[in-house]
Amino acid sequence: VCILEGFSGVGKTFLSRKVTQAFDGTSASLTTTEASKESMEEVILDLASQLDLQGNKKLADAIDKGENLRNTLTRILQEPILIIIDEFQEILGSDEEVLPKDWRLFLKGLTSRPSTKGKLLILTNRIVNHTKWAEHIDVKILKGFSVNDGRLYLNNLLNESDRANEIPSEQEEGIIRLLGGNPRAIKLLISSLTFSSLEDLIKVTEESWEYKGRYFSPSLVEKLEIRLLKNILNHINEEDELILRQISVLRKPFKKQVFGLFLKERHL
Repeated sequence: VCILEGFSGVGKTFLSRKVTQAFDGTSASLTTTEASKESMEEVILDLASQLDLQGNKKLADAIDKGENLRNTLTRILQEPILIIIDEFQEILGSDEEVLPKDWRLFLKGLTSRPSTKGKLLILTNRIVNHTKWAEHIDVKILKGFSVNDGRLYLNNLLNESDRANEIPSEQEEGIIRLLGGNPRAIKLLISSLTFSSLEDLIKVTEESWEYKGRYFSPSLVEKLEIRLLKNILNHINEEDELILRQISVLRKPFKKQVFGLFLKERHL
């Protein structure tokens, strides 16, 4: 069992996809919701469906027979199977110290079996390495880019979008520090340059953009992302905005060419 924690946008989900691609065996990936906090049933039903499509019917059969699903899932993970659970903070609620009983017993059952062949990767944007329930679990922290790596990433994005001269080099370090090296926030900033100059973006986000002398704050980045997104939405037509809002509820990835089937703006 491994928990990967890090702020939203640093690349946890992207990294989990790479893990899935490299894993030699059956795998299943799901995103939890608020309903998952009350019961593991929703999660197990999703897992059973995914595993069934790959030929592993044990969990689906256990559901049909009315067996204890938590124990069945623990047994299944004795086999070489990879399960990834994203957005685990939805299960934690407001207090990361409190883990629902079903989940606590499930994780305890796995960590007490050192010979377990299966792999469970949990992704969360909450800090859990200090909690009692996670004390026997390997917790890794995924951070944003360093200043140097962030500047490389920023310049690669600028070059790919033919905007190499739109951010002065003397401002790059301050921007990376403000965004905490967050890849998603950096990419959003570059996308925003499609509709606005850097100077205009600074005006739109002026309360957040006073980066000199500031320390990175996740809440600051979140506010900045929201303002940048609102600025983008102000520049697209109503029909395209409606479609974007409709697909925003989807968590599973799909190719960007899909947008071209629906959106009038083709600059994808």
